[in-house]
Amino acid sequence: MRPSSWDRTSTTTSPTRRWRAGEGFDAAEVRSYGWVQEYDPRSYGELLRTHSDHRLLDPRRLDKLVEAVENAIERLGGRIVYPYRTDLQLLRRRRS
Repeated sequence: MRPSSWDRTSTTTSPTRRWRAGEGFDAAEVRSYGWVQEYDPRSYGELLRTHSDHRLLDPRRLDKLVEAVENAIERLGGRIVYPYRTDLQLLRRRRS
């Protein structure tokens, strides 16, 4: 699944900011990358089936849930745009 657009952003509110320079490492470099993915009803329904809390549902109940969500997406224009953020933490070993 390839994002429809990429937007590199940085954040100071990331919980990963707790990394500090420690013994043997330089200060952490933290980057965040924001991107969006556009889904049609079927592809979003397939994605819902992979969520751990949905996988625990009875198969018939899950089918009904996915069908309802897919129908709602179709009624509201046939597409859903979902924002994501990927965080990168990079710690480099300090040179002796």
